[in-house]
Amino acid sequence: MKASLLPFTKLALVVTAVVQIVMAVAGFFAPALAASLLAPGGGWTQMATQYIAAFYLAGAAASLFALRQDSWFSARTYLLNAGIFVALAVVVTLINAGGGLQIIAYPYLLLSVLYIPVLVYVWMQESKRAA
Repeated sequence: MKASLLPFTKLALVVTAVVQIVMAVAGFFAPALAASLLAPGGGWTQMATQYIAAFYLAGAAASLFALRQDSWFSARTYLLNAGIFVALAVVVTLINAGGGLQIIAYPYLLLSVLYIPVLVYVWMQESKRAA
C-alpha cells in the first residue's frame, strides 16, 4: 500500500502552488503592475511578464498535480525542479545585488533562503519514510 504524503509536504506543495498562482494571475491580468512591483529587476516588457506568468502557472499546476497524486515520487519530481529554480534565483539575485534590483527582490531572496531548508527537510522526512 502506498504511503500518503506527510502533512508538512502537502503544506509545502499547497503554499508553493498558491504563491505561483498569485504571481501568474498578476502577470497575466496586470502585467504592467506585475512588472513594476513584482519583477526583481526593471525594464520588463508585457510579453516577458506574461511568459514568466506562464511558467508560474505551469509550476502551480505541477505542484497541485503532485499534491493530487499524493505520492512521494510525484512530489519529489516537482520539488526537485522547484528547489533548483529557487536556488538559481538566489544566485541570480546575488549576482545582481549591486544594482538594478527593485526592493521586492530582497524579500524574494529572504523567502527563497527560507524555502530551501523547507525543501531539504521535506525531502529528508519523506525519503526516510520511503526507505
